[in-house]
Amino acid sequence: MLRSRRYVVAGAVPLLLLLGVVLWRFAVEGPRRGGPSAGPGAAEASRTAAPGRAPARAIVPDLPVHLVLPPVPPSPSAAATFEGRVLSAATGAGVAGAELTFSRSGEATSVSADAGGAFRFEPRFTGRWTLAAVSAPGFLPFAPEWGHSPVLLDAREGASVRGITIALAPAVEYRGRVVDPAGRPLPGAEVRILGAAAGETALLPLRERFTSDAAGEFRFAAPDGAVLSARRAGYATGTAAVDFGARLSRRVTITLEPVAGAARDELSIAGRVVNAAGDPADGAVVAAVAEDEPDPPPRQATTDLTGRFAIAGLAPGAYRLVATRPGGAPALQRSVRAGAADVVLTLRAGGRLAGRVRDRRTGDPVAPFTIAVRARGRNDRRLPLRTLAVVDASGRYEMDDLAPGRSVVVVAAPGHAPSAELEVTVPDAGAPAAVADFELASGGRIHGVVLDARSRRPIAGAEIEVEGQVELGPSPLPVLALAASGPDGRFELSGVPEVPLSLRAAAVAHHARIFSGVEVHEGGALGPITVELTPVEPGEDPKVELTGIGAVLARRGDHLTIVSVVPAGGAADAGLGPGDELVRIDGLAVADMPFGTAVNLIRGPEGSAVVLGVHRRDDPQRAELRVVVYRRLVRN
Repeated sequence: MLRSRRYVVAGAVPLLLLLGVVLWRFAVEGPRRGGPSAGPGAAEASRTAAPGRAPARAIVPDLPVHLVLPPVPPSPSAAATFEGRVLSAATGAGVAGAELTFSRSGEATSVSADAGGAFRFEPRFTGRWTLAAVSAPGFLPFAPEWGHSPVLLDAREGASVRGITIALAPAVEYRGRVVDPAGRPLPGAEVRILGAAAGETALLPLRERFTSDAAGEFRFAAPDGAVLSARRAGYATGTAAVDFGARLSRRVTITLEPVAGAARDELSIAGRVVNAAGDPADGAVVAAVAEDEPDPPPRQATTDLTGRFAIAGLAPGAYRLVATRPGGAPALQRSVRAGAADVVLTLRAGGRLAGRVRDRRTGDPVAPFTIAVRARGRNDRRLPLRTLAVVDASGRYEMDDLAPGRSVVVVAAPGHAPSAELEVTVPDAGAPAAVADFELASGGRIHGVVLDARSRRPIAGAEIEVEGQVELGPSPLPVLALAASGPDGRFELSGVPEVPLSLRAAAVAHHARIFSGVEVHEGGALGPITVELTPVEPGEDPKVELTGIGAVLARRGDHLTIVSVVPAGGAADAGLGPGDELVRIDGLAVADMPFGTAVNLIRGPEGSAVVLGVHRRDDPQRAELRVVVYRRLVRN
């Protein structure tokens, strides 16, 4: 039986601490390996699912809500309702008793899912509601700062939405280990999960502090991408991430380097956030991101009633501070040194963006969908990506508090291919909203089976992912198609965009594979394809197998910079190394293509060659050299 409870919230935080919350982000970081083989009928554009195939899971961005069934046509006599199910992301089974909390102004409503994970939310008032929190025992929490949820439900009289699916990630236990450079255990090390009280777990923090035992070990649960920091007297602070390899092996190792003297003390950054009038801005979230780390985890704090904040546990160095709060555009301050004690961040009124999202073929409204906005101006490129998941039967959206100026907007929705980038100019505060309407194509479909390469048995629970080709500024927007193989190893992906893509596959206790050149036409299908994963040997760490030139690349302006090369890979054998710049791929200028497109052009069949235009790192004249590089199967 479904239950609904309403609260009038004076102090919102204590309420959320009683509720518990979880939504799973569909984001799989890290590459995975190799190339599939197409079975009979691979070229046929068939839309008929094979018996026993796992349900399709559509392209969704890095947000948890997606639609499985179309919205119910509006009925003038019906009240606004939102119905759906809470499922396990690992098994697809309903999560009994999951708690969902919806908020609007000073009111919050808690709804419990039934034994099958089904829930029904009937808003007492029409208007804008947010999905503030979702939780269930044994799953990681989704509990952003109160008032900062990116999931919006627009309750319109006579409009109902059904088929909303919320996937919850199980709280997987990892085995952590702290060692010295020789691999010897370091007992008594102090370990902390950075950002355990930030982002989606801000109101329901995970356990964040541990001490390694006599074997140097500790046990913990953390979301994908979490970063752990370890300290011990006589050693420099070390870090490690819950990355792709950790997800497959369920292990994280932190190596500490010995240093003379005591370990450096951790520092803090303190200050206050004010509005344009100089008044304190309470409830603002302030994030500190290290400027000298390639992919640093944010550390964050929330301002008190006087607008003050303090972010502790920082290593020496420069940080970028970003303050966000409903009612104002983000405030940014760069190069703030750890130890600063009186930083002032000023929130100013922002501009608005509005529009509608429709199906290109039918013209019907699309619901739900996710819209992402990033500022494009030179001085604003480091402002945070703004995302909003919208559940509105009319397909309408409105985003407030955006930084005025040039921005890039992208929309993605389940069962549809993501939109192309659309450049808009966000108006100044007080001006009419800029309008950006979108028509989404249905995309194509990919289906197949995942097998163990040695036993030829099907692998259940393997993750199959298609990367979208959306890019915003210096890094791609995480818009993914993701599927999990069923008990028979079968999978299906829908909403695949009609562009060359990379397909990734990974499973526990197996090396992952990544391969490129995958392309499916609008309304068509690719498959069945067979993906084979190599099992991991006892004592071996899982790695990534792919066919390419064996180089790690990063976008730097109009070129790709080689960060590192794999020994005995094609790039290394061709004499390329860190610092070399790729400006042309098979005659095409890197400056004219998105990062994902460039990567897919460099990858290709084993034994084939790619011709690169290269600026050598030690050439002050920056003359372009023509370098032929052969692609090889690489495990790294």
